[in-house]
Amino acid sequence: MPIHTALRALLLSMPVIMPAAAAQAQTRATVAGAPNTDIWLARIGRRDNAVIVQPPRNLTKREGYDNQPSFDARGRTIYYTRRAPNALLPNTERDVQTDIWSYALNGSSHVPVTVTAESEYSAQVTPDGNAITVIRVERDSAQHLWRMPLTTGGTAERLVGRVKPVGYYAWVGPKVVMFVLGAPATLQLMDTTSGMIDTIARDIGRGVKRVPGTSRVSFVQKAGAQWFIDELDITTKAVTRLVATLPMVEEYTWVDSTTMLAGTGTTLQTWRRGQTGWTVAADLSYAPLTDISRVTIDPTGSWLAFVAVPAAPACPTGTCRRSSKAVIRR
Repeated sequence: MPIHTALRALLLSMPVIMPAAAAQAQTRATVAGAPNTDIWLARIGRRDNAVIVQPPRNLTKREGYDNQPSFDARGRTIYYTRRAPNALLPNTERDVQTDIWSYALNGSSHVPVTVTAESEYSAQVTPDGNAITVIRVERDSAQHLWRMPLTTGGTAERLVGRVKPVGYYAWVGPKVVMFVLGAPATLQLMDTTSGMIDTIARDIGRGVKRVPGTSRVSFVQKAGAQWFIDELDITTKAVTRLVATLPMVEEYTWVDSTTMLAGTGTTLQTWRRGQTGWTVAADLSYAPLTDISRVTIDPTGSWLAFVAVPAAPACPTGTCRRSSKAVIRR
């Protein structure tokens, strides 16, 4: 039986697990400041040295927090973080935590993947497609990396118990590179087979991404008001500087092993190895939307998903004219 069906069947029989008071207070504070964000989806294609982005559509389109999209290995399903009522919690607490939801790109409905009394964030599908890894905010407010099965017969398990609080992460085989909160935040590399842990960098940002097709991971290195994207070779542990980030932007994605894409305001911007800065590539204000943040491209290179704040149309319906596509120059 699929995990979604099993979860629904269990909801009426499972006891309510109350989080600790400290965790409740922290979660309520987070919710109070959470933005109204939606996930947008656009089909992309390639022609010569350009990526063609078709007009995006608002995939979630509701009041509330929908964020942190990621694709499965085949590019057929999006997993994301949603704040929505949770039947495992009493009425006063149902809206103050998050679960992982999914949406199949064939047009099926949005469904919950995790329904727990804790909050889960930052889902990534494992290479075998049988589970997701998530950041779970546990009842004592600790943030750990967990593995949660997508099929019946599996058991959720904490993967990195010695490292906390984990915020973001990237997998390279059995090794995981983690953004660990603290003063300052650190980049830590753990071999989950041997248990060895190395601290690679300090004062980093949350943008930790695997470089496609390589054993390298990129991350945001902060140096006062100037931020950079650096690249870590997890085998040699050598760090190479790539480029300065867009101003105050920690989120980006890799189009392929040579090109990055990031969003700011209503624009998408690109950087390619060998360039010294970013190039404005597409303006999506016609959507209408603003404050583009997290961006991700599916492994097949067919879909772009990103997070943005919905905005009021710039002109009345039917009076605006726009191009049917935007071209991202690479």
